[in-house]
Amino acid sequence: MVSVKPYFDTRFQRKDGTYPLKLAVSHKRKVALISLQIYLREVLQRVLKQIDEK
Repeated sequence: MVSVKPYFDTRFQRKDGTYPLKLAVSHKRKVALISLQIYLREVLQRVLKQIDEK
């Protein structure tokens, strides 16, 4: 079964202080991170966590 979740990648920060938003696609215990070419500030990470918890 495939699982798709948003992944806020805090490992890489750009010069403007933003971080990339990626999709974490997992299947058979393997995870692939797919770049969405969307960059967000760290404040929005809390919003994504709240959405993910619901």
